[in-house]
Amino acid sequence: MHLWDDIQLIENNYNLKAVRKFSDIFHFVLKPSKPVSNFFLAWGQWWGHGMVGQHRILSLLLHAAVVFLLYANLHAFRRRLTSDIPRQFPFWVALLFALAPIHTEAIGVTWFRMDILGALFTLSGMLSVQKIGTSRHRLFWFSCLFLSLGLATFSKETFAFTMPVAVLITGWVTGSLKWRGALAIGVAQTFWVGLLLCLLTLDAQSEFPYDDVIGLNILEVPLHLRLAASALFEGIYKTLSGHGLTIVRLQERVGLGIHWGVQGAAAFISLWIGVLGWLYYCGGFLRVWGVILGASSGIYLAIPNMNIGSERYWYFPAASLFTLLIYGIWCAVARFSRRPVRILSVIVLFYAVALGMGLESRVSRMFSRERFYRGEWKRHPEAVATWSDMATVLTEQAKYDEAEKFIKHAKEMDATHPNVLMAEFLLDYHRKNLKAARVTFARIQSEFKHKPQLMGLFHFHIGILEEKQESPAAAARSYLKAMEADPKVNFYQEVYEKNIKLAKGK
Repeated sequence: MHLWDDIQLIENNYNLKAVRKFSDIFHFVLKPSKPVSNFFLAWGQWWGHGMVGQHRILSLLLHAAVVFLLYANLHAFRRRLTSDIPRQFPFWVALLFALAPIHTEAIGVTWFRMDILGALFTLSGMLSVQKIGTSRHRLFWFSCLFLSLGLATFSKETFAFTMPVAVLITGWVTGSLKWRGALAIGVAQTFWVGLLLCLLTLDAQSEFPYDDVIGLNILEVPLHLRLAASALFEGIYKTLSGHGLTIVRLQERVGLGIHWGVQGAAAFISLWIGVLGWLYYCGGFLRVWGVILGASSGIYLAIPNMNIGSERYWYFPAASLFTLLIYGIWCAVARFSRRPVRILSVIVLFYAVALGMGLESRVSRMFSRERFYRGEWKRHPEAVATWSDMATVLTEQAKYDEAEKFIKHAKEMDATHPNVLMAEFLLDYHRKNLKAARVTFARIQSEFKHKPQLMGLFHFHIGILEEKQESPAAAARSYLKAMEADPKVNFYQEVYEKNIKLAKGK
């Protein structure tokens, strides 16, 4: 089963389903501003014919490549900057980064692979800039750096900023990049960003099934501060602990999140900026990874939203955070112990085992939706969303009676919750109960009228039920409404025209 975030992306994406030949990979477009992510999404579809396992394997392979490049970068940094740390240091950091449960979201959900790709090409660029100063083949490494800048930028827009900052600070601190090289990187990135801006203008015309959720509102600065502080707090907490809490759960369990006052949020952000500034002041190894952490997490201060602390957003900052964590532990142990390597080995192995245990519990999200959501439901029975999510999963597995019990309980908690209404609609749809689906849809229209993609999908599903009941005229009317709600989806027009012909034939 695909995860919820991939239902529309893969199962209901008719353009992606058209990818059958290898040449189709190069023509598939989901979002014009992310051609690299589009390519790997289509590759996974072609390789696995839409099967979940192949998508997961591809993400795991890309994650393994990120882990290897992280190790290679740390190994190069150790040789050039800090020879006093143990040789095992790069391996420890790479091991913890590989095992952290924080990555299950990015690996388990296909569309979040863009964060893995951005991290992959950023680390490849950092390695390239270090090789420029030591290798005889400078032109080759400059070419790799130029390509890495573009590939990272077109994997995810946020790396258009993070990537050049990470590369420039790496080249500056290691001494492998002079002012001419830095100018060349600036010119190259200006070229890629200019091309990205052109592609972003096409995004509004794409058939991407979700709205980009950006919580930035210039007129609501206090809300902006609280969201940013919550995002940073949760991102750091989840990375180091491996817990899969959301901001909503933090509010429910411990009262944190956007309920922070403006003063508290401002103080936390100031403290974070102060820590990053201190790392920059220390220079050398700390300066590199402190700036990378600041650049990659700075996006949370710029465009915070309610899901910003989740795994998919904190994938790349986690590499910097684990690096600084182990380096800090090493410095503390080395100061007070005669055998710091042995003590540090025990500490890191203990932490790796703890993260591995968390990974075992979270990895079920990648392979078993029912197991994951049932675990979430047992841990948080007070949350309405856990009941509705569980109902949706059971519905997709044709366990309708059990799903109905979950929906009934969720309605007793909050009958107007959007997730509950959607779960009820999906149950009616899978049961092929057209009358009940129409009634439920009438109740949820006001909730989702500002989301044309969802409104289009609701009308589309109603049309499918009407078409199965041999009512092409009614189905055509529903498909027409789907076209009006979301005119960017060409498939709605195709099924509409087909049913119009059937209706005229009768």
